[in-house]
Amino acid sequence: RALRDLKKAVALNQAAAALRAKDYSLAREAATRALDVDPANAMGLYRRAQALAALGELDEAEARHRRG
Repeated sequence: RALRDLKKAVALNQAAAALRAKDYSLAREAATRALDVDPANAMGLYRRAQALAALGELDEAEARHRRG
């Protein structure tokens, strides 16, 4: 469990850093990795939605938001 929590934390931090650096593709990938570990993680969902919106993928962001 500790390893899964560490992987999630690293991926969430990478997503945050990528968003600040405006590397939205990397942010999307990192947030998705965090969500692979914990699909209901609110911060992962939020960061992935931010990245998708910045990439102009609003339809996908909205669809993923509705699915949770």
